[in-house]
Amino acid sequence: MSDSGIETFRGSPYASTARECGQNSADAFKEKPVEIDFDHIEISASELPALDQYKRTVSLCLKKAEVLNDTKAIEFFTHAQKVLGRERIQILEISDLNTKGLVGPSEEGKPFHSLLKGSGVSVKESDTAGGSFGIGKNAVFAISELQTVFYSTIYQDPVSKTKTFLAQGKSIFISHQDEKNDPKRSVGYWGRDNFKPVSDAGSIPGWLNREEVGTSIYAVGFKVSKDWHHRMAASLLTNFFSAILSEDMKFSLNNGEILINSETIMDLFNDHKIVKAAEESNKLEALEFSKSLLECLTSEKTIEKILNINGLGKISIRILIRDKLEKRIAIIRNGMMITDGLGNFGDRFARFSLYSDFVALVEPLDEAGKSMIRKLENPSHNELSSERITDDEQRLTANKVMKNLARQIREAIKEETLTKPEDEVELDELSEFFADSDDSDKLPDPEAETNPETYSYSPPRKPKKKSQVVPVPVEAEGEEGGAGGKNDSEGGGGDGQGEGTGEGTGGKGNKRFALPVGLEEFRNLLVSGSGFHKRRIFFTPDETCTATVRISASGIAYSDDLVVVKSEKGNIENGGFTIDLQAGEREKIDVEFAEQYEGPIEIMAVKHQEEVQYENN
Repeated sequence: MSDSGIETFRGSPYASTARECGQNSADAFKEKPVEIDFDHIEISASELPALDQYKRTVSLCLKKAEVLNDTKAIEFFTHAQKVLGRERIQILEISDLNTKGLVGPSEEGKPFHSLLKGSGVSVKESDTAGGSFGIGKNAVFAISELQTVFYSTIYQDPVSKTKTFLAQGKSIFISHQDEKNDPKRSVGYWGRDNFKPVSDAGSIPGWLNREEVGTSIYAVGFKVSKDWHHRMAASLLTNFFSAILSEDMKFSLNNGEILINSETIMDLFNDHKIVKAAEESNKLEALEFSKSLLECLTSEKTIEKILNINGLGKISIRILIRDKLEKRIAIIRNGMMITDGLGNFGDRFARFSLYSDFVALVEPLDEAGKSMIRKLENPSHNELSSERITDDEQRLTANKVMKNLARQIREAIKEETLTKPEDEVELDELSEFFADSDDSDKLPDPEAETNPETYSYSPPRKPKKKSQVVPVPVEAEGEEGGAGGKNDSEGGGGDGQGEGTGEGTGGKGNKRFALPVGLEEFRNLLVSGSGFHKRRIFFTPDETCTATVRISASGIAYSDDLVVVKSEKGNIENGGFTIDLQAGEREKIDVEFAEQYEGPIEIMAVKHQEEVQYENN
C-alpha cells in the first residue's frame, strides 16, 4: 500500500517528522521561544476511540488488498490487525507551546482545515512563513504503523477572544467497500458527524486533551525504535541550529531525557548517542556540516558581509575559514536550514579549487528575501527552483534575481578564501623529497602523475631539454693503421698497431655513432613496498627507434650512474636497458636499481646509428 505523500518520508521517518513538525510549529509562533516536546506514551487499546469500528475497517481493507493481490497492502493491513489486537498501543505525542495553535473552525481557508483536509493548498499568515501544511504534514503518518494520526488544539478565537478546543483523527488506508458494499474512500476521519472535529474537550479520552493554547499531534501505533529520540535530536540539531542558538526554539525529547536549547546545543553536537544515531541513519555528514555552521555563527574569526541584491534586499553571508572545514555553503530562512546549493540557478557550490577550507552561512535579512526564498522551496524544503512559480514573468524575474545571488555569493567567498600564490622560491635543500619534472608547465599524466607524498610545492621552472645535434661516439674499430710517426715511431701500415710517441696521420676506419633521443614529460615516483630500490618512470619519446635508456642520480655538480638490474620492459644491458620506442607514445616502466636510492634522478636515452666511413688526414 503506497500513498505518495507518505512514501516521500518513508526512508527517514523520524528525521522527517522532527523537521516538518518543528517547521510548522515555528511558523505558528505567538511568542519566542517556541517549545516542542516529543514524548513516547502508551495507552490501553480500549482508550482508542471507536476501536471496534476501526478493527472492522482494517479487515475490510485487507480483503480488498487480497482481491487486488496487492502484496504491500496485504502486509500492511495484516500487521495493523496485530497492532490493534495488542493490549497496549504505542503513541508518539508531539506538542508545542508559545504558538497560536491550529486556528479554526474547520472550514476552508483556516489552518485546522488545511492541515487535516486540505490537499495541495497552502494557508499561512505571511509569505515568509515556513510551514504551509503541504506535503510535509504527511511525515508523521510515516512513523505510525497504522497510518493514523490524531490532532488536538486550543486556539484563541480571533473574534470572541475566547479559547476554543478542537480534536479530530485521520487515517490513510485504501478505498474499499463496507459491510453493505457501499464504496468508501481511502481517507477516514474520527470526530463528529459529517467529518466535523470534536469541540467538547470533556467527551474525548484524557490522552487527547490539552490545557494551553497550542497543538498536539499523536502518531498512533508509533514505530518505537530504541534510538528514536536520538535520531530526532540529530534532525533537530541539523535543521534548527540557528533558531536554537538564537533562542527562538527549544526542544524536549522522551519526557525530558534530551533537552535541546541554546545552553546545551554545543554539547549535544558531540553527544556520542546522537552521533551514532545519525551515522546509523546515514545523516552523519549533515549533522557534522551543521556543527561547522554553528561554529560559523559563534566564532570570533567569522567574517560577515552584507550583500544588497535587487529583488531580495539585504543578504547576510558569514564565512569561517579554518583547516578541515567542508568548503560548503548553506542557505537558511527563519532559522531553518534550506539548501547547500543553487544548482537550478547555475551554481551548486560544489567546486572550490585553490580556495582555503571554509563554511559559509547565507541568510536573507529582509522580508522580500525571505518571501522569495519561501516561494522557491520544494515541498521537502531542501531545494530552490524558479520552476515552482507559474507566472512566466515572475518566474523569469526570480531566475534572474537568484542567479545574481549565486554569483555574488561565489564572489564574496572568493574574495576571502581564494588562495593567493606567493613568489616562487627555489628550495634546493628540499629537492631530495620530490619527484622531478622536465617540464613543469605540462599537465600531469592521468595514469601516474599523482605523487604519493603529501607535500605541496611548485617546482622551479627548468628549460626544456633539447636533443644534441653533435653525434656522440660510442665505440671505434680501426681497419687501416695511421701512417708515419716521430721519434721512436716507425711508419707502418696494415693492422694499424704502430708504436711510437709521434702523431700518426692518414688512418682510415669505421666508427659507430649514437644520438640522444628527446624524452618529454619525464616523471618518476617510488614504488610502494619496495624500500628505495624501485622506481616507476614515465616519459614520452619524440621519435620512433630502438634506444638504450640509462638512469643517473642527479647531483648539484655531477651525476652518478644508477645500475638498473631489472626492467619491466626491454632488455638489461650494461646498467641500463634497451627498448623499442614509438614517437608520442607514453611509457610507464617499473625499474629496479642494484642499490637503494631515494633522491632525484635523471634519465637519458640514445639510439644507435649505422656505421659511417671516416678517414683521418
